[in-house]
Amino acid sequence: MVLLLPRLFNQGDIMALGLFTPEGLFNTSMIKFTIINSYSTKGWSNKTHSVLADHILPSLSRPTLTLGHLNLDHPSADPLRSYKQGDIATCVPYFDKATVLGYTLINTLGV
Repeated sequence: MVLLLPRLFNQGDIMALGLFTPEGLFNTSMIKFTIINSYSTKGWSNKTHSVLADHILPSLSRPTLTLGHLNLDHPSADPLRSYKQGDIATCVPYFDKATVLGYTLINTLGV
């Protein structure tokens, strides 16, 4: 038995899916797994985005995969590109929160 639970955030740019099975997922003893998908756009200013870091990077006790297009420009994702200081400052809350919670960036650099 696998249970899929969609979670909507009352906004069109984020959705989560919770997977649960008492038998374990992916041939492991892990019984819960969360997938969060988002498309973030710039908010009311260049320093804000439509999706908050707290929504896409929750502190969960189960494995979580956050994916999507966040429109964040940071040297961790593309170290060969040059960045404006304002672009990096906008990303700091997202990358800091991800680091504190143990998230890992797995995208292909420069893509």
